[in-house]
Amino acid sequence: MQSTFIDAHTHIDATLQKLEYFDGFEKFREDVIKCPQCEKFVHVACDEASLPGGVDLMLRYQDVYGCFGIHPHNSKEYTPELEERLVDIFRKYGETGKVLGWGEIGLDYHYDFCPRDLQKEVFIRQLKKAVELKLRIILHIREADDDALAIIREHVPKDHIIHLHCYTSDPPFAKALVEEYPNAFVGFTGVVTFKSAKGVVDSVAALPLNRILLETDAPYMAPVPFRGKTCHSGMIPSTAQKIALIKGVSVDEVYRQTRENTRKCYGI
Repeated sequence: MQSTFIDAHTHIDATLQKLEYFDGFEKFREDVIKCPQCEKFVHVACDEASLPGGVDLMLRYQDVYGCFGIHPHNSKEYTPELEERLVDIFRKYGETGKVLGWGEIGLDYHYDFCPRDLQKEVFIRQLKKAVELKLRIILHIREADDDALAIIREHVPKDHIIHLHCYTSDPPFAKALVEEYPNAFVGFTGVVTFKSAKGVVDSVAALPLNRILLETDAPYMAPVPFRGKTCHSGMIPSTAQKIALIKGVSVDEVYRQTRENTRKCYGI
């Protein structure tokens, strides 16, 4: 029996929009993804405008699940009213089993689209709500490892479930997180296949396979040999093959273990 995998972090709406594909997600699976091994999808809605569409996707499609939060790029839009909208989503749909966590949230110092002090303030506010509501936390951290780790240590209990998504840094931050938080997992995308991504390769090598998740962050960062194209979940095998090479195991073992990791992280 062929092992299956889950795309642990994808933006389905943005992917369909970028490809100008308007025939719906089920047809998209057949026409574009074309990968029977791809079992389920964790769709992430991380700005105010995308929240209604994210709810619709997770309710409409049996194999699509949802995470909701405000990305650090959009920190300026975070208000008490928006926070209440997010809380309402978790309360209204929590019992469906389709809402998986709060995020992606965090810090992004690469682009600095929002002032860093504001990013930190909004990050802390969202962490506190996720902890209060006992929701999984999905992190977006870019070039802000030290600040992020300090904030997480202060505001997140050690037993909380965390998905550090789309890891693009060197090993120390990821290693510290998984060593200090037994329910933390690190997601890797097609970036691990890039020639310039030595730090990411080193991070895969440094982490135990039982703490790694497969994801795309589609429509961004398609793996080699698709680099430059719009990414989608059907490209995950290229990422899995690279991880298997780094870890010295079979691709099937990567699928098997990361599938189990996703079950532990997200309960699906």
